[in-house]
Amino acid sequence: MEKIIKIVRKNTSNLDIEFVLGNTCNYKCSYCFPGSNEGTQRWPDVDLTLKNFSILLDSYKNKNRIHLKLVGGEPTLWPNLLTFVKELKSKYNIIISMSTNGSRTIRYWEEISTYFDDIQISVHHEQADLDHLIAVSDVIYKTNQTIFSANVLMDPRSWDKCVAITEYLLSHSDGWMVAVVPVQFDGLTRYNSEQQQYVAVKNKRMPPMPWVQKLIDLGKLPPEKNYNKSIATFADGTTKEVDGHYLINNQLNRFKGWECNLGVDRIFINGEGQLEGACQTELFNNQLNIREIEFESKMPNISIAPIICNKEICGCSAETRLTKQRL
Repeated sequence: MEKIIKIVRKNTSNLDIEFVLGNTCNYKCSYCFPGSNEGTQRWPDVDLTLKNFSILLDSYKNKNRIHLKLVGGEPTLWPNLLTFVKELKSKYNIIISMSTNGSRTIRYWEEISTYFDDIQISVHHEQADLDHLIAVSDVIYKTNQTIFSANVLMDPRSWDKCVAITEYLLSHSDGWMVAVVPVQFDGLTRYNSEQQQYVAVKNKRMPPMPWVQKLIDLGKLPPEKNYNKSIATFADGTTKEVDGHYLINNQLNRFKGWECNLGVDRIFINGEGQLEGACQTELFNNQLNIREIEFESKMPNISIAPIICNKEICGCSAETRLTKQRL
């Protein structure tokens, strides 16, 4: 396949923010990103974080919608999670999603699930209670108000077990989306050709169209298809619609020296509060931290502009499909 020379994201009117709430987690998965479950980071101060988020979002008034994804650690362990979500929803045109291991009680999910626009349960073969996850997934799906998927992390070292888990979810569930997600080691996947073909088909089951249409009517999904994809241009002039899953699975995620819209269309906030890329690329001269009182005085002096990638491998699915071009 020819080398990619340009990627253009479709939904450039959106600002995507991924917010790591901390590294406290009740799971200890062997393939987890380093530092993600050590329990060394305090939870955010909810009042200061809400104040600084308002300052940040007001600086991106050219964006029609904000998409905030909450991750961890395990986000549902933060005692102020629901307070934070409710306040932002009351002030902004914002879609709030969460990646979770789904281990909290059924009662917990019955209480909070309708406040989220998108919930993605990561299914970890080393830890997951599958019958509990199925019950939780049914609760979320039946609200008819929340985008939902169960994403099986496909560990090549325990491949047959991961495939069996995927099949179990497909045969014991109630119509919600089941997907498979590559596991990365140092930003790259390690699959044989058969495994790569299996992972290439990300969505093993899509939910029925009436359920999808309900979410479109609620404004939680855009009406156009493949809204979360980008257009890749290859050196021979051909183009292809791609997503981050495709780019990573085919090891097309090398953009060192490229100009990238990180900071323009997407921001990653790490567990210490620093605004950067998921790849730890510095943004805004490394000056902004959502947990600091000084955020308010620093934000007005910040220039929002594309960056030049200095990383060998882009390991973040969302950042691979940002608008970028080879220089």
